[in-house]
Order: sequence, then C-alpha cells, then structure tokens
Amino acid sequence: MSTVPSNSTSPALSGARPAHALAFAAAFILPLAIFASLSIAILFTLTALAALALYLWRERRFPRPPLWLAATLGAGVGWSALSGLWTIDAGVTWGLWPRFLAVTFGGAVLVAIAATIGDGGARRWIELAFLAGVLVGLVILGIEAATNAAISRALRHATGFMADVSMLNVGTTMLAILVWPAAALLWRRRAHLPALAAVAASGVVVSFLPSGAAIVAFFVGLAGTVPALIAPRRGLLALAALFAVATLGAPFIMQHVVNPVNVAETAPDLHPHAYHRVLAWHYTSDRILERPLLGWGFNSSRVIARDLTGPQDTLEGVDLSAVGGRLRAWIEKQVNLDVMPLHPHNMALQWWLELGAVGALLGAGLIAGGLVGLARARLDRITAAAGAGFVCSTLAVAGLSYGIWQTWWLGALWLIAAFGIVIFRRCGA
Repeated sequence: MSTVPSNSTSPALSGARPAHALAFAAAFILPLAIFASLSIAILFTLTALAALALYLWRERRFPRPPLWLAATLGAGVGWSALSGLWTIDAGVTWGLWPRFLAVTFGGAVLVAIAATIGDGGARRWIELAFLAGVLVGLVILGIEAATNAAISRALRHATGFMADVSMLNVGTTMLAILVWPAAALLWRRRAHLPALAAVAASGVVVSFLPSGAAIVAFFVGLAGTVPALIAPRRGLLALAALFAVATLGAPFIMQHVVNPVNVAETAPDLHPHAYHRVLAWHYTSDRILERPLLGWGFNSSRVIARDLTGPQDTLEGVDLSAVGGRLRAWIEKQVNLDVMPLHPHNMALQWWLELGAVGALLGAGLIAGGLVGLARARLDRITAAAGAGFVCSTLAVAGLSYGIWQTWWLGALWLIAAFGIVIFRRCGA
C-alpha cells in the first residue's frame, strides 16, 4: 500500500509517481531515436533515476524484479565479470563492465516498477504519451521518406548535425518495434481501423527508408503475428522455444546455413554491405568454436580482429571462389577492412563470442522467459499477435544491428521492455 506523503511535501511533487517518469520516456524515445539516438542513454538514465526515487519516496521499499529475472541478470553480470580472468584485453572488459552493471541495475529497476503500475490515471499517462510519441515519430519519418529527408537536410543546414537520410536508421528500426504495442493500445480502445492503419503506414514508411534492418525487423514482426493469431498462448510458447534454440544454435547456423558460400550462391546480387555482415557472422562463428565454453571475454569483440592479426581477420582472407560480380569487386577493393569491425552485429553471436556457451544459455533464458511471461498474460488473439510482433521485431533488430553492450541500445531495450510490460499487462488484464 502506498505511503501518503507528508504535508511538508510540495504540491507539485505530491502527485508525482514513477509512472510519470515512464510516460516522459514513452513520449520522447522515438523522436530522440530519429534525430539524436545516442541521447537515449541519457533518457534511460534520467527515467531510471526518477522512477526509482519516486518509488522509494512513495513506497518506502525497493522495487523487486521477478526472481527468475533477478537471478538471470545477476548470473550474467557475474559471469561477465568473471570473464575478466581470461579476456584477451582487460582494458576493454573492465572499461565497460561498471557501466554495464549500472545499466543492468537500472533496467531491472524499471521493469520491476513497470510491473507494479495498476489501472488508473498514471497508467493512462503512459499509454497516451506512448501513442503520441509513436504518432509523432511516424509522421516525421513519413515526411522524411516522402521528401528525401527534407527535415534532416534542414537541420543540417541550420546546425551541421544531420548528415543524410541514413542518419534516420535508428529511428526507423525503433518504429518497426514500437508500432506493435501502439497498435495493441489502439485495438484495446476499439480504434480497430487506426490500429491497422498504423501498422500498414509503418510498413510503408519503413520500406521507403534505407534501413535494411528495419525492413527485415518489420516483416519478421509481421510473420511473428501468425502463430499468435492461430493459437495465442501456444503460438507465443512456440516462439519462445524457437528463439531459444536459435540463440543456442547461432554459431552452427552461421557455419552451415547462413555462410558466405551459400549466401553468395543464393543471392549473388546482395548488397556488399549486407554480404560483409554475413562474412562477419561466419568469422565470429569460427572464433566461437575456438573457445566455445568460456568465450574470449566480455566486450572483447571490439578488439578481437585487431589482436588476432592474420589474413583471416581481414577481407584479404575471404575465399572468393564462390563469389562473383559486384560482391567480388567490392571485396577486392576492401582487402584491408576488418571482417568484424567492433562487434558481430548479432546479439546471440556476441553472447557466444564473448561469454561462451554460458552467456548464450543465460541470454536464451532471458528471451524465453520474456515470451513465456507474455504467454501467461491471458491476451486476446489480436493483442497476443501484437505482442509477438513486438518481440520478434525487437529480436530481429538485435540480430542484425548494434552491439549488445552499447549503452544507448541497452537503455532502449530496457525502456522498450518496461513499456511492453505496462501495455501488455493491461491489455491482458
């Protein structure tokens, strides 16, 4: 039961709740992702601190995440620290680990607080702010798609900040994720046509902007709605099993299925940058199999290609026997480029590479646990489909772009998870 604030508290603060901090973040996460994606780290930090302070002030106790989540996160943080004993670069491991610990702590606090938010005005603030933020972001990206980034070009002219339409990639991938809970909210409010229109409009906008990851993420999300539409609970449980298996089998999939030879033969006209991603995944899987149990150390992917200097670590070592056309020409011009610059651009492979089978097992448990929780929420068919699309799109982005330890991206994932808990718990009530 909430503790009533004392009379000495200012009237403005007496009505403040943790939900208001989440509402602020819900309104601004997509606009910030479009124009200043790195500032999401600041948004996450301020939201976590404000929500925690307000929760402690009102409840006089610490928010408690679910036991399974706390145990998984604790094991992950502990194992990543332990990997400092065998990392190939102690500097990059210990240079990032304290920040990772802080972000993980803040994220656990946010999802714990999100799970306590009940019906009422505070929840409605989050829902309305979230819908407003997604609508504003959709309109902005729609204008950018229709005008060849007129807003970005105007900002660049005024500030010198925005470079070109490719700067919108983060915002586009975020739209591909956030449209699904927005559609669920609209559907629950019986705005069925606007819900369908939001999904359709997002698909069109994403398709006309240059982020390949966002396009894949949107349509993976769309495909993910199918099993949940057929059988809501069983469909979500099937997705949980599928993603857990895919996470644990990622290195072997990259070795035997999505490998450079197969991709070159199947898609000879693939964009060179996309093929470079395939080469990075194959290279990563090779390194994983050299240290499959323990991995190379937390955050070591930033330096692994630099420290393991050899032809296999640059495009000079790529087998061109199965590669032709523009792919071959591009590789021949980029022979000194690292096969894997900074990180594998795949969440599961990065867990495997840096933290070994133990890290991959913990990551698979985190994904499966989230989907099982969604399956237990007693969602109706349409809302379950939106939830499946939400998770599938998020995991698709994590499997194609960004380093999993990047502070802004981890912060975004925790905010996304908190919004999902608020929205889908309410929809399934």
